[in-house]
Amino acid sequence: MQWLKLTYNGNLQEYIENNRKLMMAMGIVNIVVPSELLSFTLLGKLLGDSEVHQYVETLLLNEELIELPDLILLKLQDFHNNSTMQETITDTPASALFSELTHPYKILYYCTNGKHNPMCTSHTKQECFVENPHLRPPCQNNKQQAQNNQNISAHLSPAQALVTRNNAASSSSDLIVDCGATHHIFNSKEPFSLPVASPSLKVCIGDTASTLLTKGIGMVTITCDNKVLSLKNCLYVPNLNFNLISLLGLGYERVSITQNKDTFILSSGEETILKGKIMNNLMKINYSTPKTFITQNSNLWHLCLGHPGNQAIKSMGLPDITTKCLTCAKSKIHLLPFKDQFEQHNGFAERANQTILEKACCLLNGSNLTNSYSAEAVNTTTLLSNLVPTPSRLNCSPYNLWRGSPPQIKKLRVFGCRAIIAVPKKHREWKLNPSGAEGVLLGYTNDNTTYWVL
Repeated sequence: MQWLKLTYNGNLQEYIENNRKLMMAMGIVNIVVPSELLSFTLLGKLLGDSEVHQYVETLLLNEELIELPDLILLKLQDFHNNSTMQETITDTPASALFSELTHPYKILYYCTNGKHNPMCTSHTKQECFVENPHLRPPCQNNKQQAQNNQNISAHLSPAQALVTRNNAASSSSDLIVDCGATHHIFNSKEPFSLPVASPSLKVCIGDTASTLLTKGIGMVTITCDNKVLSLKNCLYVPNLNFNLISLLGLGYERVSITQNKDTFILSSGEETILKGKIMNNLMKINYSTPKTFITQNSNLWHLCLGHPGNQAIKSMGLPDITTKCLTCAKSKIHLLPFKDQFEQHNGFAERANQTILEKACCLLNGSNLTNSYSAEAVNTTTLLSNLVPTPSRLNCSPYNLWRGSPPQIKKLRVFGCRAIIAVPKKHREWKLNPSGAEGVLLGYTNDNTTYWVL
């Protein structure tokens, strides 16, 4: 095997480039080699060089780096760049304090994995907090726990950030395949097909000095080469430069990459997953979000939530309403009030009553049900109004203020739609009769956990 025959001849830059080429070639031909074996073999050939010997030993003690050979090559590249940029300080008659340096900077030794590092001279084995955690002060315990929760991307150098805009022709709507991302990340709400929740999570990128905040999480549906692809648990991060698709997040046990000049194909066995182009060493995917899908999806949520306004739809992280609702126009139109029409002066109660009646009118007119079901329409409107945020409550819903968590709206359906219910065996007249019966949805019971079907 050509990779095993590779030797180190004293030129670290050449050694790094050769290893990168061979590792890329092994990935193209789908040769699987354990990551630990790659890392130990890569570093073992450098132990004979006195210039990099001590630095290689520090890398061998880091178990997280050993599992990722690509990160080891990045650390070696940083070491080589610092060595070439700094000039070696030599002795001069005018300055006897300067001497030749074997290394361009000081190497620090740390204790990891519950063991004391003998190369660390700042403390003894008996005083080591890593090997004896009970000796650590409480304040340092909290700091150590925070450091352990850092993302593995902290080992990347700032120059090798995963998200960089390196070309003026690049667009923020580009979808890039990233083998180092843990989640699919999008910077726009348009591709999301399910409602986006609102937990604020921190996203670590290659530049460890900065973090990004998520504005939600949900499902994204895209079309690539006439193939519809649904991606679950996608993060919505508005400040991200590009859209990222996680290679590991596709859910396949084995994925192979086939490169043909400036194009590539992601496949799993005989199944083709994605196709795209290679531009500036980035794998970009040509995708689109069907306009009809976005329109139908936004209008459907407008109906399920009881015809709320566009501002309430936006505050819930749902797609914007793209078409005019004729039912809202007919049911919510009203004249300006005159003096003789003020029967009561409780403005807040009157406006709340008007809002509920207008939405109930929308439900009845949109479902084509008779006026005898007006009570069911009012009850459903009241329940849905408690799930929709309002500006008077700082864009929070009454449900969120009462329960302390966002409402679950995935089970909502359109009022008056056709429904199929399961008929118990004891109510079936004959064993070969259908096990289901058709009905009409008239609302919800048991705190929005059960459908009421007529």
